[in-house]
Amino acid sequence: MKKALVYSSKGLGDGLIFLVISNNLNKNGYKVDTFHPFLSELDNWFKYTEIKPYPKSESNFEFLNEYDLIIINSDYNELNKLLVNHAKSNHLEKTYELHPSACKGRNLPKGDLKFNSDITVKENLAIFCENDLNLTNVFFSNDITIPTHLKHRKFKKRIALHPTSKNIDRNWPKEKFLKLARKLKKAGYEPSFILAPHEKDYFG
Repeated sequence: MKKALVYSSKGLGDGLIFLVISNNLNKNGYKVDTFHPFLSELDNWFKYTEIKPYPKSESNFEFLNEYDLIIINSDYNELNKLLVNHAKSNHLEKTYELHPSACKGRNLPKGDLKFNSDITVKENLAIFCENDLNLTNVFFSNDITIPTHLKHRKFKKRIALHPTSKNIDRNWPKEKFLKLARKLKKAGYEPSFILAPHEKDYFG
């Protein structure tokens, strides 16, 4: 069985979207490893791939040798840049660099796929699977499967607020989120902030 690597950028949304590629590769006969810094915590939600954390920064990337296909969602993180450079220098014939952030005109186009800004990133990736990877029966889904022991809307009044992103320019100001939380609480809801440990002091 051929083996593929899908290396996603560190954003949660990036990871979930690039699982569309992992899903399609698996359905076309590949054993797939997906790399993401924290989605490995949801590994059992995606039956078709093993989700692994990023390699150590001092890695020599020898693990790339075991893959027949390498797909990298490139960004401006230093580890990501090192990985792209190594893969293209040593495994060019089996490496694809995909850079979706260029599709909205924010950055110059780069990589091996010209993203169409008139359709979603997910649709662009599905077309890439069909046209560039020559996969058949392409799906637009990452086939997320919620474990059966979890109950949908168990806490009906609880609302999760995720106030940060990797790009600080895209974040609402702190004061707006706190105002929203107070408004929700007054309306009888239970707002709950989802924060990384280093963000908790900032939001109090």
